[in-house]
Amino acid sequence: MSWLRNNQQWIVWTLRLLVGATFIVSGLSKTIDLWGFIYKIEEYLRVWGMMQPRSLVLMAAMCISGGEFLLGMMTLVGAYRRSAPLLLLVMMAVMLPLTAWIMMANPVKDCGCFGDFWVMSNTMTFVKNLIITLALILLLMLNRNVRGLYGPYIQWLPAFLTVLYAIVVGQWGYNVQPLIDFRSFPVGSSLRPSADSSEQEEEEDMAVKFRWIYERNGERRAFSDEELGEVDDSWTFVERELESGDAGTDNSTQFIVREDGLDVTEEIIPAEGREVIVVVPEGQRLDVSYTYALNEIQQYVDARGGTMIGLLGTQEDLLDHWRELMMADYPLYAADQTMLKELARGAMALVYLEDGKIQWKRNMFLIDAEWFSDPKRADVLAELKYDGPALFWWLTAFYLGLMGLLAILDGTGQLLKWRKQAKKAAQKRNN
Repeated sequence: MSWLRNNQQWIVWTLRLLVGATFIVSGLSKTIDLWGFIYKIEEYLRVWGMMQPRSLVLMAAMCISGGEFLLGMMTLVGAYRRSAPLLLLVMMAVMLPLTAWIMMANPVKDCGCFGDFWVMSNTMTFVKNLIITLALILLLMLNRNVRGLYGPYIQWLPAFLTVLYAIVVGQWGYNVQPLIDFRSFPVGSSLRPSADSSEQEEEEDMAVKFRWIYERNGERRAFSDEELGEVDDSWTFVERELESGDAGTDNSTQFIVREDGLDVTEEIIPAEGREVIVVVPEGQRLDVSYTYALNEIQQYVDARGGTMIGLLGTQEDLLDHWRELMMADYPLYAADQTMLKELARGAMALVYLEDGKIQWKRNMFLIDAEWFSDPKRADVLAELKYDGPALFWWLTAFYLGLMGLLAILDGTGQLLKWRKQAKKAAQKRNN
């Protein structure tokens, strides 16, 4: 115990860095991509047979991811020295048995602790949570004895800045697209298959087979490629599983669109020119209120020599039904829901290509049809492009700069207060 007391300062700060950084990365990776976290929560709910309205799932995703990031940052800087580790310990009281069950039962491929940023095995996730829990217990015992970067009267300010930062990053990711794309099709990547990938795909098509897992009324069923025609809109897509063959060792998803069993990817993604892709990952969640806006966009694109297509996460035999609902004059294709969720986040999104390469992605929620009929706008499609990673790092630098400024001001105030007290004590001794 004497060794513990003598080395208390560096032990506490080491624990703060270890625990705080873990929860910061976990919370921020999910905050950046709220849609990905929503899909993961719904995956858990399907396993438990507890499907909930997406609005409730969104609220849960925001609270969990934001709470992890806030408590992780407060732990890292030594603010709320008793309540922050205590609340994290309460969180781990839920997460530790949950990840133990996931490790043993393997109901999901990964827990989603770090979103798509870092995919860990279920066993590694449990071990990580066990170490973090033990570290939190020790930190809870020692944390109050070591001062943090902020005094108790000012620590609400860094907490407020942290919440504000998380809201901005999270809402941008939910309403526009994630500022940093950890998925298979980031901005700048090409959707056209290369010659090498086409040859490789032809070779692998003979060996690789998938099972498509769907659910209806609590019943799960696996369909083969040949049986997908039996799936109607009453079934909800769950996941795709590898049945046989080798689909590669990486976690990337190939962009493949098939029509009548044939790969038409190269035909629908032009090597030159502009193209707008309407992405609807879940056909059952199609919002027909955007029909007018989509028609305006199509006219705009057609007038400039471009093309427009729609990719829906549904079955091919239902495309005529969706075409009537959307009043679409542009081609519609059925595609794998998992691939579409990787391509763009949101119930309905636009992906803009030039020469087959992704220039930007946008949730349809923030697309105004009047932009495309405004004569003052020279090139709407080009104007909608933005640099997500640059914006993320700018926001992060601004946030950390304010956090650092608060720490300096608080530290300076504490130093002046200490000097004033020392001066008074010296005067008393002299008197």
